[in-house]
Amino acid sequence: MPALAEHDLPVPRLLAADRTGEQAGVPCLLMTALPGEPLFEPSDLPGAVRQMANVLVRIHDIVPTGLEPTDPHGFCKEVDRGWIGDPALARAVTEAAAAAPAGGQQVLVHGDYLHLNVLWVDERLSGVVDWTYAGSGKREVDVGRCRLGLAVLFSPEAAEAFLRRYEAEAGLHIDPRADIRALLAFGPSWLQFIPRQVAGAARADGRGIVERVESVLRRLRGLADRLHLPRRVRLGMRHAYTAFGRRA
Repeated sequence: MPALAEHDLPVPRLLAADRTGEQAGVPCLLMTALPGEPLFEPSDLPGAVRQMANVLVRIHDIVPTGLEPTDPHGFCKEVDRGWIGDPALARAVTEAAAAAPAGGQQVLVHGDYLHLNVLWVDERLSGVVDWTYAGSGKREVDVGRCRLGLAVLFSPEAAEAFLRRYEAEAGLHIDPRADIRALLAFGPSWLQFIPRQVAGAARADGRGIVERVESVLRRLRGLADRLHLPRRVRLGMRHAYTAFGRRA
């Protein structure tokens, strides 16, 4: 959080930290309050998506000097991804995520950049909260996490619009393998905690959530060739999308 203090960003200021939980009983941060509240039914969803992308680019522009590495959601190739209805697609995206490069530019990462952790006043972004997982890491951690949240709460189109805006503002392309890696943090537990988080204020329609996340993964069709993935992975992804096309 001190890394943010000198920048004009809608973020809280750190007042105190108990990283071990010795004083508070659990690890926690004490921060200043920000105006606003979550926005689950925006009248201008494209505008909200643009604002989220613009602010994230500014966060990632900050050099993470002295910050600990962070990869809060990680990736395990062996996790059961049975929630993906097409086994061929599940295998292909798992292989693609496993091929995501470990190196690359390190930026200031929020760590949980979901729509749930953004505040709004009159549909203008007023705050980014919940910096518990902040640190130095790859920008794809935040980009993929945000895209996942937008797909869960809104639509695959919102997730795609966020990616396009972010890339345009940042002047770079997100590595799709790392993007997939972040998206695969989704799992059955989301179907329990999302309804609690939104409390009826947004879609929490179970199977609809899963289908929207699957759709984002399917939209990665055609990327494998330009990513230079192993031939077996490219063929697996092609097979998955061909099978999906036949079912549709």
